[in-house]
Amino acid sequence: MKKLSMIPMALCLLLLAQCQKIDHPDQILVTNTQKYKLDLGSKVTAEIGGLVLNESGMPVSNATVTVGNQTVNTNASGYFIVSGAEVYQKHTFIKVHASGYFHGSRAIIPQEGVNDIEITLLSNAKVASFSATDGGTATVGSSSVQLPAGFTDMHGNPYNGTVNVAMKYLDPEASNINSIMPGDLVAATSNGDQRLQTFGMLAVELTDSKGAQVKMKNGSEAIIRMPVPGSLAASASPKIPLWYFDEKAGYWVEEGEASLVNGEYVGKVKHFTFWNVDKPFAASVVKGRVVNSEGTPIAGAYVTAKSKNYGSATSLTTSQGNFSGRIPSNEVVELSISFRHLIGNSAKIMTIGPFESDAEIPEIVVEDIPDFIKISGTIVDCDNQLFFGGKVIVDGASTVEVVAGTYTFFYPKGKSFSIWPYDGVTREYGNKAQFPGYSENTTLPNQKLCVTGGGSNYGAVKWTMSYTLDGQSVNRSNQSGYYATRTPNESEINVACGVLLNYVPEFELVVANYDGARLVNLNEASSSAMWIGNSKSAHPTISENVTLVVDRYVNNSDMVYMDFEFYGTVKVWNEDLNKYESKSISNGRWRYIK
Repeated sequence: MKKLSMIPMALCLLLLAQCQKIDHPDQILVTNTQKYKLDLGSKVTAEIGGLVLNESGMPVSNATVTVGNQTVNTNASGYFIVSGAEVYQKHTFIKVHASGYFHGSRAIIPQEGVNDIEITLLSNAKVASFSATDGGTATVGSSSVQLPAGFTDMHGNPYNGTVNVAMKYLDPEASNINSIMPGDLVAATSNGDQRLQTFGMLAVELTDSKGAQVKMKNGSEAIIRMPVPGSLAASASPKIPLWYFDEKAGYWVEEGEASLVNGEYVGKVKHFTFWNVDKPFAASVVKGRVVNSEGTPIAGAYVTAKSKNYGSATSLTTSQGNFSGRIPSNEVVELSISFRHLIGNSAKIMTIGPFESDAEIPEIVVEDIPDFIKISGTIVDCDNQLFFGGKVIVDGASTVEVVAGTYTFFYPKGKSFSIWPYDGVTREYGNKAQFPGYSENTTLPNQKLCVTGGGSNYGAVKWTMSYTLDGQSVNRSNQSGYYATRTPNESEINVACGVLLNYVPEFELVVANYDGARLVNLNEASSSAMWIGNSKSAHPTISENVTLVVDRYVNNSDMVYMDFEFYGTVKVWNEDLNKYESKSISNGRWRYIK
């Protein structure tokens, strides 16, 4: 896949998205002992999609991707998508593991829609080896690490065999720095959450002859050296903090400092992971949305923030056109909108800020995308009925929402492309379809997405339930609790999920006389209702006027498959006042497959 090459990354700040055996899963993890913690925010659910590539731009298949409480594998094209993951509102950490590579990761501030990201994995091939009793030096380009004699295994037992060194230098001026570096450039400091201005990074991994991790003995220190790129020499300080990437927490931790010596930063470290020489600075979170002149969200747009003092960085809009990221506080920043195939050109350029604190900017309207056309189409199920609630993945890289069975995206004139229909509940892909380039706005033939059940990407039962009640978010899944569901016939839906072991329902839903309608009203007066808490208890929360949106409902001999949304008002018992009160419920979702 061709990479976007826009503004050289002189200094970088990152903007803003199936269990298997993992070789050495803790290869370069370190214990999170830092004094300061990042403000992660509250727990939310999010959708994350992404493309995992190697350094040659080729897809990495069967890589293990972990997002919050969910783990999936990349497909043959290196793509993955996770729906309904429990993550943190201000810092969602995505981890990628694949044999033969350093651990890859990304940290984002998730937004509505599928948050698309791209991660390039770095090869962890051996670059040097030496006897553990002698120590030695490994060099990559102008960077190096000098290791003393004396090593142990991860249990502290002395190791006297061969030490193999894998090492990568991450150039802060590289056009793909956002894709190859771990996490994002955010750190927890005594001044609160801060962003980092990087002057270079180094990844180091130490293993024995069998590939097991080894480490320097306690009290030892290695010397690392990283060149300062010429364009950054003028702003390079004589002393600069050293930071390591905590691969459990997903952010950078300050430990030690480096000195500027003959055009390179030199410092001492006591353990290995990704190391970074950076200056911290205050930043504000900025959120926004990109749409066309008709108000349609533009998915997969590149939003690039360029700072006079801290360089530039780029991220993708979500499937609903949203973006979010951190820019320097109290500074005017140039914001440009571009697209994967608009190399070096921008569809829109504007300035934002200065912002002293977090801010949400007005919608960005892109009225004319040079040499782009609108591609539309329809997704149908096995019975040629409109498919509700799915996605379309364009070129295996960006995700577009399917709304009422239809989708729309923008693409360069005359350029061939591919699309994949995707079912977020079953995690099944439809057939990949390839299309030639078109010279004008085009409606594609219907694409079919059939639910077959039993796919290899999910187990026998999967369910998630989430909602926001009176401002408080609740998330449940079969990973954390017991579920029960009954569907006696096609005209009745009856669902309950409860707490593990005691089987007391904490969420119940009854839809009587279901006739295939997409919208169902739930209230006390009807035979269809929703309860939070046991419906047999004295004062459960009960639907007052709740709309249930039935995105998918399948009940046959092969499978049971449900995908519901719900919102409205519920009656909540107030113990102090000894009466029910009306409360708002929103963002409700029930997904189930067996």
